[in-house]
Amino acid sequence: MFNIISGLIQVERGDVIINQRNLTHLNEKKRTKFREDNISFVFQRYNLISTLKCKDNILLGQDLKLDKEKSIKLDVIAKILGIEKQLNKYPWQLSGGQQQRVSIGRAIGKNPNILLADEPTGALDHNTTKDILKLFVDINEKFNTTIFIITHNSEIAKMADKIIKIGNGEIKKITTHKRIKINDLNLDV
Repeated sequence: MFNIISGLIQVERGDVIINQRNLTHLNEKKRTKFREDNISFVFQRYNLISTLKCKDNILLGQDLKLDKEKSIKLDVIAKILGIEKQLNKYPWQLSGGQQQRVSIGRAIGKNPNILLADEPTGALDHNTTKDILKLFVDINEKFNTTIFIITHNSEIAKMADKIIKIGNGEIKKITTHKRIKINDLNLDV
């Protein structure tokens, strides 16, 4: 689904319309431009560059935005994510939660319209999971970023405005509801 939303792969039939753009009618070069302008990814395993300091990993996200005026400044990102003291460290010097925050920082650096997060809390402990989920809510509210989270955790799904259940490559059910606050989620199940 993320590969389709981002235009990384083409659908065999139908249309994919994101931000009033029909991706099925764009060639590879235009789909790449669409990704540069609109989409960022947060990966389960962080995908940070180990030879770059955290600040440089985050700045990579900003460098992907052609319109630098719309980028989110490094100090703003660091403050939102609570990683001001980690900026001059290398990823291997950080905990998993701190690495995930840097990964999120890289993703939001270009101030994307859409943030795609693939199991972003899968490798994190209970408290760090709550912290990361709160960050996503803050990013959504502060920057008006649409966030898609892939999760197998039905509790995490409850924090969403809309839940799309997928099975065997097909959308099985779409549910719209009032999102539940992070602190009210039972993440121990």
